[in-house]
Amino acid sequence: MSVHVSVQNHQAGVAYQVLKWTLFGVEVLTLCVLLVITFLVPVPPFQYGKTPQEALLVALSAMVSLAVGALFLRGKGSTMSLPNLISSPPCVMGLTVIAIVVVPMVIGFLRSR
Repeated sequence: MSVHVSVQNHQAGVAYQVLKWTLFGVEVLTLCVLLVITFLVPVPPFQYGKTPQEALLVALSAMVSLAVGALFLRGKGSTMSLPNLISSPPCVMGLTVIAIVVVPMVIGFLRSR
């Protein structure tokens, strides 16, 4: 009986690791797409042609970053609190890229007014 439980725990641990690193890869992919859409897709100045796509990708990137940060915290055994969650490596990376994208969006919006 204990061997069966041990095998189940090992399988759950492997599934958890696969999920964690897969979601981390999805986070990196969404952040790369966000940067490409923001800085490499040509749009005439002060036009809002790509703003909905940027806003959707910012929201998606933030949600994935928080989910992966929670998985990283669970793996370390830390308590789940907002300061611990925001200071986890995936959240720091995601929030940095989101800040790099959102600041020019806000500046462009304020200049056009």
